[in-house]
Amino acid sequence: MPSLLCSNMNHRIFLCAAAIVVLTIVSIATTATATATASTATTTTTTTTLYPIKIKTKKGKRSSQNIKVLQQTNNELQTGDQDIWSNYIEFKKKHDSRFQFNIGDDITDISDDESSTTTTKVFINSFSFQVNIKGPSRSKQKWIFRIRNYKRNKWETLFVNKKNGGNNWEWYTMEHSKTFDEDDNVSFMEKYTNKKNNNVLIRLKSNNRKEVLDIDYMSLILTTSTTTIENDIDTNNPSQSPSTVTENENNDNSSLLLSVGDTWTYDIGGSFSNQPYKTKVIMIDLFDTTKEKITSLKEDYGHIVCCYFSAGTYEEWRDDFNTFPSSILGKPLDEWVGERWLDITNEKTINIMTDRIQVAIDKGCDAIEPDNVDGYTNNPGFDFNKQDQINYLIKLSNIAKQQFNNKLLIGLKNAANLINTLESYFDFAIVEECYKYNECCMYEQFIQNNKPIFAIEYNVNQNDMIGLCNEFQSIDNVNNDNNHNFSLLFGNYAVSELTFCSDLLTRRRTRKTRHLANITAAVVDDDDDDDDNNDNTNRLLLLGDGSWGNC
Repeated sequence: MPSLLCSNMNHRIFLCAAAIVVLTIVSIATTATATATASTATTTTTTTTLYPIKIKTKKGKRSSQNIKVLQQTNNELQTGDQDIWSNYIEFKKKHDSRFQFNIGDDITDISDDESSTTTTKVFINSFSFQVNIKGPSRSKQKWIFRIRNYKRNKWETLFVNKKNGGNNWEWYTMEHSKTFDEDDNVSFMEKYTNKKNNNVLIRLKSNNRKEVLDIDYMSLILTTSTTTIENDIDTNNPSQSPSTVTENENNDNSSLLLSVGDTWTYDIGGSFSNQPYKTKVIMIDLFDTTKEKITSLKEDYGHIVCCYFSAGTYEEWRDDFNTFPSSILGKPLDEWVGERWLDITNEKTINIMTDRIQVAIDKGCDAIEPDNVDGYTNNPGFDFNKQDQINYLIKLSNIAKQQFNNKLLIGLKNAANLINTLESYFDFAIVEECYKYNECCMYEQFIQNNKPIFAIEYNVNQNDMIGLCNEFQSIDNVNNDNNHNFSLLFGNYAVSELTFCSDLLTRRRTRKTRHLANITAAVVDDDDDDDDNNDNTNRLLLLGDGSWGNC
C-alpha cells in the first residue's frame, strides 16, 4: 500500500508503507466446553489493499488512461500543482461513474459447520476508502463519492470534495474509514458486497458540468481476522454429528397468475427500494437485487417480483461481463457508454442468457424482463433480421418455460412489430411510450388473451396525466369506450420518479382541482354528444402528436 502521508492533517491518509502491507497477529486461546473438552483457536489478522478493476461511466466522459494508473506507488503520486497527464484519469461534465472492486473468494464472512472437526470464521473488521484527487472547490462543482449498500439497496455517501478544492487545484487525499464488530447486526459483507461475485461498488457523481476532477490513486483497504478452531467432537454423541439440510428449491411458477389491470412499480434503478412498495408487481434489476431482498418482497409483503436484464446488449459493468467473448460484441449503443449490441444468432449469446435465467431462478424471481430485444431495427453490427429476432425470443421463452420447468414467467419488452408472432410465447408485455409513438393498439392482443400490459409514459405534463389514465385504465369509474385496461405509470427517463394513476385520483378527490377535472371532462363523453361521432378523432390528444394508434 502506498504511503501517502505520515501525519494526521485535514483528512489526509497517514498510513506509512511503501507497498501492500500485510500484518499478521497470531493468538492462541483455549475455551472450555460444557463437557470439559477443549477447543484451540488461532486468529490471524490481515490488511489487504484492493484497487478498482473496472470503471463504468454511465454519464459524462472520462479520459482514456488505463485504470491501472490508479494503482500508484508513493513515488508516483502527484502533489501540489503537478500535472502528469499519463498518471491520472480525468472525469468531466455532469458525471456518474462506478468503480468496481473485487475482494475475492477468500475474504468472506463464513462460519463452517461447528459440528465438524474444524471451524473457520473470516470477519472484515474495518475498511478504508482512499483517493488522491485534484479538482475545483465544492462551491463550483460537487464531486461526491458513495458506496453501494446492498443490504439497504441504496448509495451511502463517503465524502465530498473540499470546499477550497485543495488550494487552487492542488492534489490532496481523502479517506473514509469504518470499523465493524462481530457483535454487530450487519457485517461489511452483508452491507457492501454483491453476494454473487464479492464485488464492491464505489460511485463518483458530480452536480454540474462546469469543471473536471482528476484522480491518480484509489484504493479500498480491508482489515480481516481469520479464526480457525479445532473442535473436539464426541463421535458417540449423535447431537454432535454433522448434519445436512436440504433446501426445497422447487420454484414452479406455472400456476402464478398475473391479471389484466395488475398494479406495478418500475424500479430497475432501485430508487424506491427503501420504502414499502404499494403495488402487486415489482420490476427490479436482476444483478443489483439480492436474493434476500427478493425473498422478503415475496414472503414478507406478498409481491410478485419480475427481474430485469438486458438480453440484447453487453453491459461492461454487469457481474458476468467477462463471460462475453469479443466475437459476439457488436456496435456501441448511441448515448449508452459501455454498452454494445450482441449477435443474437450466436449460440454463445444463448448460453450466457441461459445462465442469466438460471440466476433469476436461483434468486427466486417470479418473472423476467429481457430488454433490448429489437436489435434488428437498429444498427447492431451484425447481419440479422426480423426472423432472427423472433427465433431468438422464442428460444428465450422456451428456456424459461420448458428447460426450467415453468419456473419463470416471461414478458415481452416493447417489440411492437413482433407481437402477432410472439404473443403466445409470452405471459405479459412491458411497453414504453406506446402513446408517444402511436402504437398502443398493437399490444392489445395481450389484453384480448387475458395477459396484462404494464405501460409507462415518460416526461408527461402532470396536467395531462388524468386524461391518459382514463384512456389506459379508467381510474374514475367512467364509462369510457376508449379505456383499454393497460396498467399505466408515469416516470422520468431515469425512472427515479414515478406517478401512479391511483395517486392522481386520490389527489383529485382531496384537492378538487378544477383544472384536472376539466381535463377528465375532455376525455369523458358529453351527454349531448352524438354517440355515432364518439370515435378516436374526438379523443383529447394529451402528448402533442401522440395517440393510441390506428391499427
